[in-house]
Amino acid sequence: MEQITGFPKNLAYNLKRLQGSIIKQKINISADKSSYNANERAMFNFPIGRMVDNRSICLTAKCSTQTNGNFFPRGGLNSLIENLQITANSRIIQSTQYYNYIWNCIADISGYFSVEQAGKRLYENFDPSIVHTNPQGEGTIATTNACITTGSTSSYYFTVNNWLGFFSSSCSTWNTNDLGQVQLILTFAPDAVLWLAAPNTPAANAGADPGTYKVEDLNLSMDTITFTESLYYDLVKTQLEGAGLNIAYHDYLVSVGNSVAKSTTGITHTAQFSTNSLDMVFATFRTSLYNTANVLLLGNATVATTKSTIGGSSKTYTEVISNHLSNEDTHAGFNQSRYFQRDGGGIDYSSWYINSSPFTANSTPIQIYNNTLQAFDYLNVDIGTGSLHGGALTTGIYNRYYFIDALSLENISGDGNSWVSGLGSGGGVTQISYNARFKTLTDNVFPIIVGKVSKIMNIKIGRNIDIME
Repeated sequence: MEQITGFPKNLAYNLKRLQGSIIKQKINISADKSSYNANERAMFNFPIGRMVDNRSICLTAKCSTQTNGNFFPRGGLNSLIENLQITANSRIIQSTQYYNYIWNCIADISGYFSVEQAGKRLYENFDPSIVHTNPQGEGTIATTNACITTGSTSSYYFTVNNWLGFFSSSCSTWNTNDLGQVQLILTFAPDAVLWLAAPNTPAANAGADPGTYKVEDLNLSMDTITFTESLYYDLVKTQLEGAGLNIAYHDYLVSVGNSVAKSTTGITHTAQFSTNSLDMVFATFRTSLYNTANVLLLGNATVATTKSTIGGSSKTYTEVISNHLSNEDTHAGFNQSRYFQRDGGGIDYSSWYINSSPFTANSTPIQIYNNTLQAFDYLNVDIGTGSLHGGALTTGIYNRYYFIDALSLENISGDGNSWVSGLGSGGGVTQISYNARFKTLTDNVFPIIVGKVSKIMNIKIGRNIDIME
């Protein structure tokens, strides 16, 4: 309680007591198999009768390439999850296709891989251009430029501890007694997420072969809470018997078009989403060769269709971004496999239409960029947190590798509360059209529209789950 009133917070004396003590316990859940290959599914069953703290849910694994000269993408295990699904009491509450691609889009734009975050991402492959010869710390610890190594495989322990969707919901703690059997199903990405190391002299390079990867020791851990007194449980039970408990969370809908050439006349892609709250849409472009493994897109690396002409970057990520003048070259510091490139290079103009009505027209790339920062919680005015990924050294590099064109359809409150304020389709379908015009570039891309939606799960007695989508 507040003991001294009428004064600023820093001069008040406050103490609050939680009635009844709690017991906090860390539990671990093993996956359904001992190892997984690309495109395989892993499943976890959450224990019944546990209060789970969302913020603590952590996935860990040992990830190893099975072919010499192959390495993992930036983001580590996050980038290996192609699809993510969560069910509760046999009801699908989240199903996110292209999870790793969306995760990388959001991570790069929202500061997840900014310099300020580097120390928190040690187990998330913050810098894939460096290979660590002793990741466990035994013996001599050495690092080398992974881009130009040959004849080696890579093996790392990776983690996922930040999630898109239900595991980042408005309710930090939920009880599986109320939800029933909760199941997490992960589908791993194809082998093309890997990138190839190769000497940086293409003429003398035989190149590495596209390889495979394996995921082992897959484990899910979380904190659980138990109250020693029944007051909290009684209050929850009363709510379950009445209006029910509400949990708000985000999911992501994706529409991918056919491969088409960039042109001055423009590319138009249309998506249809049925949702009660469409919070944001963003468009991007995936190179038509994304599913064919190639070198790490960094510095002076040479991307080619034949392995005898590819070449790795002669500089590591830190060397590239510390000396723009000499080391920027073709790819600057994107430092990621081609699988995750967002290729808006040459963008000149864009426009959004919602249900055939014009919403936004961007006549310059700078308008696209600034509107995107605003759509992502007004990052343009946020000077206290991390910025874009450090490899976005220039506007050209941003457009060619990081490109996102976002349109916000919600009220961005900025107060830390969960507000459902997006555009509703009224039980029907919302049609989203995006048009982009380019300079003289003619390379082929897949246009993509991603819709960020708010969902509300209502839970009533008897594990009766209703979802407003």
